[in-house]
This record gives sequence, C-alpha cells and structure tokens, in this order.
Amino acid sequence: LIAELGNNYNVKVPYFWGGGHESAINDYAKSNWGSSSCYTYANNQSYNYCGLDCSGFVPWAIRNGGFNMSWARLAGTFQNISGASRVSLSNSAVLQPGDLLESSGHIVLVVGIDESASQYICAEAMGNAYGVLFTRRSFTESGYWGVDLEDYYNDPNYIREPIR
Repeated sequence: LIAELGNNYNVKVPYFWGGGHESAINDYAKSNWGSSSCYTYANNQSYNYCGLDCSGFVPWAIRNGGFNMSWARLAGTFQNISGASRVSLSNSAVLQPGDLLESSGHIVLVVGIDESASQYICAEAMGNAYGVLFTRRSFTESGYWGVDLEDYYNDPNYIREPIR
C-alpha cells in the first residue's frame, strides 16, 4: 500500500500522532491525506489530522490486508491481541512478514526478511519528517520484542474481505 500510494498517486502517508484510531480514519487511503485540507490550528499549533501514527498504521495495514483488527490499540499492547504471542528476538529471523516488532513506545510491521544482512524489512510510521516508509531493523533490534501473529491470521474470526 505504501508503494502504491507513492508510485501511483504521488502521496506520502503523512505522520499524525494520535492518528488512525477508530473515528480518525477509514479503512482506505483518503484522497486528501497530506493536502492543505488536513490542517487545523488549535492551542497555538498547526496539526495534520489526515495521517497515521505507528499504532494507527499497523491496524490500518492489517485491516487493508483482509483482517479485522481493532483501531484502538497503543504501541506496547499488540502482544496482547488474541492469537498473538510475544517472542524474544535472536540472531536469526524469528518473525515472518505480517508479524510485528514492538517496544513500549513504537510498533513496526515486518514486510520482508533479508537473511544475508540479518535484518527485517519493515513498514512503519516514523514521525512528521518522514511519514510512513520502509526501513530495515536488525534481527536483534535493541529495546524491541517480536509479536508473532500466525495464530491471529489463521483464526477465521479475524478474516474479512480485503478493502478494494
């Protein structure tokens, strides 16, 4: 989805702290993400309200992949999803694409594995300067643990029609 937005629509999914929770966004990419219509001014600050933070991006991506996932989730709590299991990181890949790297303050979606570099290829919301982008993280990323979602993805209660 990130590549499609960037390559086909020249849209960067903007970062928005507190974004992507239940009423904040829909299940699809908004056509006005990143536009001037997404800004408001309050408390002497300008805010972009059409975007995603890390804990908004992960459920958005999983929902667009065809699975029911609650929007109301904070980084550090994804390990508590029914069907998820927390795993310790090691020198080899213990996660698969679709699993998560989590810390008490950030959540990252694993989208690929580079065994030769001992790295996970990830998609994550990185802050105002970057938006949502692809990154690489070590198999032993300091301060993180893995969240194995295999049982979550295999539970028929969470499968739904992908967003089109």
